[in-house]
Amino acid sequence: MNHIVFLALGSRGDLQPLVVLATHYRQTVSRKDRITIVSPFDIHAPFRSVFDDYSLSHYALPTPSTPANSQALSDEVKQQIRWSEAKFLWQACEQLCPTVIVFTTFALEGWSIAEKLSVPSVAISLFPLDCFPCPPSFESMFISELPELHHALRSHGSWNNVLHWMWHLFLENHGTFREEILDLNPVPFVCDEDIQLPATFTPLLYALDHTICEGDIHHGTTVGFFWDKNLFQSTCRSYYAIAMYAYQNVETYSADPIACLSRFIRCAHDQKRKLVYIGFGSMDQLHPTFHDPEFVCKLVRLVGSVLEQVDAAAVWVMSNTDIALYKAFKKTSNPNIHVYPHAIPHVFLLMMMQYGMSDQSFDDWWSTSTEPKQTRARLGAIHHGGAGTLASILSQAIPQVIMPLMFDQFFWADKATELNFGKKVPCDLSEYSAWIEAVEWMISDPECTNQKRWQKTMMSNTVCGLAKAAETISRVMIQDLSPSGPLS
Repeated sequence: MNHIVFLALGSRGDLQPLVVLATHYRQTVSRKDRITIVSPFDIHAPFRSVFDDYSLSHYALPTPSTPANSQALSDEVKQQIRWSEAKFLWQACEQLCPTVIVFTTFALEGWSIAEKLSVPSVAISLFPLDCFPCPPSFESMFISELPELHHALRSHGSWNNVLHWMWHLFLENHGTFREEILDLNPVPFVCDEDIQLPATFTPLLYALDHTICEGDIHHGTTVGFFWDKNLFQSTCRSYYAIAMYAYQNVETYSADPIACLSRFIRCAHDQKRKLVYIGFGSMDQLHPTFHDPEFVCKLVRLVGSVLEQVDAAAVWVMSNTDIALYKAFKKTSNPNIHVYPHAIPHVFLLMMMQYGMSDQSFDDWWSTSTEPKQTRARLGAIHHGGAGTLASILSQAIPQVIMPLMFDQFFWADKATELNFGKKVPCDLSEYSAWIEAVEWMISDPECTNQKRWQKTMMSNTVCGLAKAAETISRVMIQDLSPSGPLS
């Protein structure tokens, strides 16, 4: 029996694409193959029902996805945490005995682990790697230190793979991992001083929409945002059961977080107010700006003022209660904003805000909620520009305003603005007029015409893309892993 092991590090949004791909593989390729998803222990909770529904196993890494005090950690401590993550990835794979490893580019150790275990692998990137290109000096240093390997890779036609994404594997920290943990040569493709290139290189798949990213990705295979209706229906079902119980027993569960959320949304619907989803994902823990009391207080006041001007209410999802942003909000206590400091799937919350709750079964609610006449509120979203968040919101054809902070978020903010399904706003909170203009645009089109057009494109592309990704996994499991032979 095949055993496919998926390796994910990062946030819940970084895990979600692998869960989608795993469920798609389960549904369309094999109901017998064993599938295990390896990720930090604190980001898999929203997917528990999915794991059960699709017979997926989960291996919890003992390190958290985002240390609670990450903003205060020194570079040395961060490196130690990263080293621990790498060792735990190896321990997981050594124990699980995979026949193929699927890893994201946040968990590049998966490539060397696959080499150690002599199993094939598939790499998946969740963002355009050209946003963070190889340093200009890399090739000259490579030629100076490894001239024969450079020549072999060029002759093999694989040097572009190195420049595009594999160059990280030749850095010192990864070489130390290979040598000290895996007992491999610190330099990839070198064994006992011989150069050995594989007959087939690890394929790189982009979990991004090729239409949206047209012209921005020049290597690898773009297979579409990994978004699957069946998976999110399964996820929403478990949350709906909790929300419905609190909804029907509101007096008994008056303090329950879901009950409080339901009451706030229902009140906004009764008042026929516009609703805005607000959430910055793990940024409210990761980004230093969100640990500046002055900034978070200004942000809370700015958002409150903008909402008041456009007569909208908002649900603001935060990571937890032990962050500066939550504490700043508690000092202001804006009645137009309901803070929800708990994990909740984007799609479920957006549907709850857009269509409300009623005393009906989940299947009836899910089916009727897709009918335009059932919409109870005009909806918008303000977020940080994470690819997963952007795709989830676009999947519901909801206009979005993006305040990018780091990583690839600037790319997505610019792309959403360019294609006019979203608008970019600055992190500089003094530019109040830019915020007002963006939020007014967000709620100006009740038909969400352009968002629906891109929603249709994205959904169509992701169906084809998931099929291609699943086929790639099937194909690499039968490829010849023997090296082409010593080249020096």
